[in-house]
Amino acid sequence: MFGLFYTEKICIMISYIADHLYIGEQVDAQSPPPFISAVFWTALDPPLTAPPDIVFGRLPLKEYTEPDLIDFEMGIQWLARHLPEHNILVACRVGLGRSPSLIIAYLCCVQNLSFAEAQELVTRKRPGTTTLPHLASLIEQLQAITPIPCPLTC
Repeated sequence: MFGLFYTEKICIMISYIADHLYIGEQVDAQSPPPFISAVFWTALDPPLTAPPDIVFGRLPLKEYTEPDLIDFEMGIQWLARHLPEHNILVACRVGLGRSPSLIIAYLCCVQNLSFAEAQELVTRKRPGTTTLPHLASLIEQLQAITPIPCPLTC
């Protein structure tokens, strides 16, 4: 499900995923619509400067590479810490690989969805999504090593 939002004469597409979580791309993160109060940037390149008056987090992931366990754990904890008080835009260059992968991991580790359920949900709401390599096994490792705190909405 895409939403069309207009800001500064630019039409941007942001996908609502679930419970205050949205996926977008670089232009969305640089100039988020007014209902977004936090941005989590998941790309190594290009670097992104935090938009004014926005809670900002960053996880420098390389495109099309296997994610690091510790990096993903920190990203999931950042999302859990800022939900539900913020509408969070998770973004990367085009919003189809790194950002959806982090949200899938969050849905599995914090909201206890199965990998198949989380992947189906994200893919349905953000068509064209592909996951980073070995994401399912990374999520299994995350679930085995430590419980990740669940926000009040779980």
